[in-house]
Amino acid sequence: MQRSESMPPWLEAPWRRLQERRTGDRMPHALLLAGPGGVGKALFARELAEALLCTAPRSDGRACGACRACRLIDAGSHPDLFRLEPIEGRAIPIEGVRALREVLALRSQYGGWRIAWIAAAERMTSAAANALLKTLEEPGPQSLLLLVSDRPDLLPATVRSRCQRLVLPIPPRAQALGWLAGREEVTEAERWLTLAGGAPFAALERIRSGAVDPRPELVQDLAAIAAGRADPLVAAERCAARGAADSLRWISSCVMDMIRLRCCRQPVALRNPDLREPLQRLAAGCPPERLFHYLDRLNAGGREAQSSINDQLLLEDVLIAWHELAAGDCGARGGIRR
Repeated sequence: MQRSESMPPWLEAPWRRLQERRTGDRMPHALLLAGPGGVGKALFARELAEALLCTAPRSDGRACGACRACRLIDAGSHPDLFRLEPIEGRAIPIEGVRALREVLALRSQYGGWRIAWIAAAERMTSAAANALLKTLEEPGPQSLLLLVSDRPDLLPATVRSRCQRLVLPIPPRAQALGWLAGREEVTEAERWLTLAGGAPFAALERIRSGAVDPRPELVQDLAAIAAGRADPLVAAERCAARGAADSLRWISSCVMDMIRLRCCRQPVALRNPDLREPLQRLAAGCPPERLFHYLDRLNAGGREAQSSINDQLLLEDVLIAWHELAAGDCGARGGIRR
């Protein structure tokens, strides 16, 4: 990760709180950085590791970026910083945690902090999490165990209870849009931020990767299922290819807009204003109470997507539920042929 010239504005307050603990000699031995994906947890973790290892920190507590320690971090070779993360989407095995424990058991080579950073900590196997407990229970002096997680609820309670938690939430929309607007490569910031669920770094990653907006095709699939022209199982395959969690979030966003269109007499602001017309047509034949029930199912599916071992089955269940909703009361849109 490249060194950041300035801290994103929504991270400044949590950074100050942590610096107050540091200057008051109250740094925790284990810190759980939690929050949705794409809000900047990895950046914050790196900033913290750099600041603790830097030999000439700035007045705001951030690293200088020029000392030997900072150069070693940039090169990925600082001996007092150990980073553990899943490889190719796999779980974090017990062997990785054992290696981490060995590093923390050694003396600092530079006479300062020793830091172990676990990215996507919720991906640890049960055996790995259990192996971590001893380090959490018996921390060495000037050692920091830094756990970063999009889903801290998936960590064992025994691990969570031994960490101090710092939550980095989705920032205010205006703040996120202002930050995105300051990047030269960003166009249509509002649309991409919506696609990313309000997470600025996730939006920026989509823009830089040349991603295509999947929502129009997704709404077409919903309309085709409602009209009996598409198989929910085939549509589920396309959703799985886009990512289960993202697809469920986008469908939820569309259903919330459909509820607004059905329940509000006056023109209403939508989450997907560019899709107003097709969503209006979809909403026209669907009673609001059924849409509310379906939204509950989508929310449950979003939670399941984080731990599901079979995204395809989960998405099939969700789209079959849409099929059944449409068959029950959206028949005016064409009905589902059985």
